[in-house]
Amino acid sequence: MENNQLLPFERNRYYVGKLLTSADFQAEQTYNRYKSRFLNEMMFGSGIVCGLGVYSLDDQSIMVDGCGREIAVENPAVRKLSAVEGFETLETELAVLCLRYREENVRPVYTVQGQDSGENYECNRVWEGWQLFLQDRESLPPICPPEPEFLASAVLYVGEEYTVTCAMSAQNACGADGNCRPAAAGERRAADVEDGFALRAVVTNTSTTEILDQAVSSASLELRNASTGQDYVSLAEIALQHARNAYLIEETLTVGIRQYIRTPSLAPLREELEVWFRKEPIGPTGCTRMGVPRPPEHIVEPIYAMGICDIPLGPHCVLG
Repeated sequence: MENNQLLPFERNRYYVGKLLTSADFQAEQTYNRYKSRFLNEMMFGSGIVCGLGVYSLDDQSIMVDGCGREIAVENPAVRKLSAVEGFETLETELAVLCLRYREENVRPVYTVQGQDSGENYECNRVWEGWQLFLQDRESLPPICPPEPEFLASAVLYVGEEYTVTCAMSAQNACGADGNCRPAAAGERRAADVEDGFALRAVVTNTSTTEILDQAVSSASLELRNASTGQDYVSLAEIALQHARNAYLIEETLTVGIRQYIRTPSLAPLREELEVWFRKEPIGPTGCTRMGVPRPPEHIVEPIYAMGICDIPLGPHCVLG
């Protein structure tokens, strides 16, 4: 799937007496593959659905386990760092381990009509696999900024060494999200800081959720393809230490590098895990249907005395 131009869609039209060639069958496959890729990109985006954990086994080995969107790593894979593509071209000591989709023609069979090169065998299947590669952290493309129509910005200060720019959302909710002063829809507010500076925003009779939904969904297909044009998934950031003849793995970080995709199938588990991060616990103490225990209904603050932390045990805890 090296082609990133999915549109326009074109499918076969069948009729009585149509002569089918290999191009027709390829067009049939291409249509279904591109439809699937288009829906994945528009509805889910690029990222990780589950798994794809990265671990350092020793100073020079890494392991990848799990599966991703349209890229399935069915079994744990162990690779030497020096054997991963892109290792020889690293210029810094901070690299990113990435995963990309890869196809390979397999299962050769005999063909009656040989190729121009004289070969009488053709591969009968296409293997959909994956490939690991390394690249410098500095070479990663920057995160695309929000749409220009979403932000209102103005230059606050211009100096010889730097410029200060102030920005805010161009549309704001009309008293629907807090204690802001109610205003009529369409009213414009201007905040003058000093001479020559004015930041204008429109107050609309809507909610913040509707404003965000409009901003996210209004991007055209061209802008979406430009902002999500990368064909790989970042798995981990690897801090390297330069030795005499090779690089050694100093640390492997995954937080802040991996981008996950929220799917409806994982929503119940996410809700049960979010309970542990809320100030007000929900539900009684015990295990839920997903097997994740809930926090106690009444949490007692720990008592600190003489340098010893006494942690009160809940009714379902056992001394040990």
